[in-house]
Amino acid sequence: MVQTDWLYRNGHPILYFTKVINEENGVMKKVLKDINGGHGRCPLNGRVSGLFFYANVNLCGDPPIDSYFGSRRLMIPCHELLENTELYFGQFYCMKPGGRHYVTVVATKYGSDAHTFCKQNLPKLDPLDNPFLKKQWTNVGCRWFVNCGFNPYVEVLYTENIDIKWWLDRGAKFCDTIARGTGRPKIGGKPRSPFCTVCAVSPQQPQLFGFYGIFSLH
Repeated sequence: MVQTDWLYRNGHPILYFTKVINEENGVMKKVLKDINGGHGRCPLNGRVSGLFFYANVNLCGDPPIDSYFGSRRLMIPCHELLENTELYFGQFYCMKPGGRHYVTVVATKYGSDAHTFCKQNLPKLDPLDNPFLKKQWTNVGCRWFVNCGFNPYVEVLYTENIDIKWWLDRGAKFCDTIARGTGRPKIGGKPRSPFCTVCAVSPQQPQLFGFYGIFSLH
């Protein structure tokens, strides 16, 4: 577990953020999670709206210098964004057998519709004790730590709108990154590999939450 000070979201392309600031008064509006992205049995698909952020950093605590989602990155202080949220396990999937697995952690505000849905449909995560993204109290205050072993890559679905201008006044910042691939997400989402047995969930095995044992190995 490595300390992470940021949750970050890349623009696809750089005009994405320019359009939000100029045409949406700086507010990134949450969008309904696509029905084809990630695991096909994810309860969030087509039901919960939010904005995806990433938490992974290198061993020095820095986010990666590249991204498959665009060349412009918005970075928001992790502790401030996750303040007064509850965390839930959303899904576990990969794009190809033998590749890196992804975990979706859902961050919801108390009393919201998304919070009610997650309480009824997803396993709740203890923010102080889980294998993905957790907080600890240090001598300098609250800090968040993310799993940066081979597995998993941790993405956070934040279920509220983001007022960019408001956050820029409170420690958020933009930076440039190296765009990989098309530099934008696939429209409709990219589904998990049907050939991986690690993240497969069959109708006869609805309780996939032996995943804790998987991550204890890393």
